[in-house]
Amino acid sequence: MASASSGGGVPLATSAARRLAESLADVPGASTTAVGRLCLVDGADDGALAECARHFAPLVLDRGAIEVEAGRIPADRFVLVTSPRIERALAAAAAACLRRSGIEPLVVTNMVRPGAAAAGTEVGVELPYSRAGAQLALGGRQARGELGRAVAALADLCEAPA
Repeated sequence: MASASSGGGVPLATSAARRLAESLADVPGASTTAVGRLCLVDGADDGALAECARHFAPLVLDRGAIEVEAGRIPADRFVLVTSPRIERALAAAAAACLRRSGIEPLVVTNMVRPGAAAAGTEVGVELPYSRAGAQLALGGRQARGELGRAVAALADLCEAPA
């Protein structure tokens, strides 16, 4: 919901996220919302959104359960996110399916508690459980400590040449 009146409270989005929302609002069919450090986009064609967004910021397409066809995903990187609560075989099967489609996914395990490494899965990055770090991220701030270092490592892997 959009409103012309100011809420008068703490801003819920960073200025960078608001600027990005304004820039991506011109994509046909796009409905944009700035939240924290993110710009959420709904209703836009994936291809048109990817072409526009690549000039401004990294784009994450979260489609949940989708059928993946090689060459049909407008992405430079494909990140498969799992958690220790997900059956290891499921993450391995999803990664294998993506590889058969010609896509090499980066596997990220989220919310890993100390001593509970995701043994048996092909993990590129483990993001440690951090309630404080999650709260910082929701507030548009950078996570610190172990989570901050893991997020930086993930960003480095995503920026590396394919």
